[in-house]
Amino acid sequence: FYRPKTIDDALVLLGQTKDAKIIAGGTDIVIALNERKINPHALIDITGIGEMRRIWEESDTLHIGAAVTFSELESSDLVRRYCPSLCEAASRMGAVQIRNLATIGGNAANAATAADGVPPLMSVNACAVVRSVGNARCIPLAEIITGINQNALAPNEMITEFQMKDLPNTVKVFEKIGRRKALAISRINLAVCAKMSGRTVRTIAIVVGAVGKTAYRVKEAEDYLQNKELSETVILTAAELMDETVARNLAGRSTTPYKRKIAWAVLKRSLERIAGGYANE
Repeated sequence: FYRPKTIDDALVLLGQTKDAKIIAGGTDIVIALNERKINPHALIDITGIGEMRRIWEESDTLHIGAAVTFSELESSDLVRRYCPSLCEAASRMGAVQIRNLATIGGNAANAATAADGVPPLMSVNACAVVRSVGNARCIPLAEIITGINQNALAPNEMITEFQMKDLPNTVKVFEKIGRRKALAISRINLAVCAKMSGRTVRTIAIVVGAVGKTAYRVKEAEDYLQNKELSETVILTAAELMDETVARNLAGRSTTPYKRKIAWAVLKRSLERIAGGYANE
């Protein structure tokens, strides 16, 4: 068990230690350890690395350290200014005890299909800074997550932060449906980022999770909504396109009829919030 104090020290350990796993909040990995699903030779605890616990702004870019917890995201004024949908997702993820431990980097790297932090980040085109010894690259989050609990990181790489640009004159909303109101793993989650001119959509990103192997953009609905006023008819048509997309991606699964209905409902609710002008209440 290692607890480095700097990113460089962590990367050296990661590169030199056979079959090492990064641990931060531990809300996913500790369960996997207890259930003997994984048996790493070493754990590298990154919670002592101050740089990875920071949220800061440089020029027009927000930086979120990978070890920032969901409670810290929920209460951050900077995050609320850049991406209120991420604050909303953080506030609805699990119990307070889980939010106090779970980190945004772990949420992304674990690549669970229902990860609540992923759709808001993808909807604003956030990138993950992935580092190894002597190398750093900024990769769109959609390229990091490759399947159910699968990511594109090499064994000697780790996510150190996320970056997102300021997107002025946009509204950003998050919706989620779980099995119950509290402590629920998402049956579906959705983030929308829209640039509006009055009630007319200029650009829009719609990202849905928990209805496929990974979160994904709903391109058909996005293309349809471009330059359209959010009337009741337009909103219902976009919701139908969401329904059709989910039906294709979940074809043959027993949950498909239910997932189609809730996908239709969460997009309709999101677009109604945007049209009503109270997206950031």
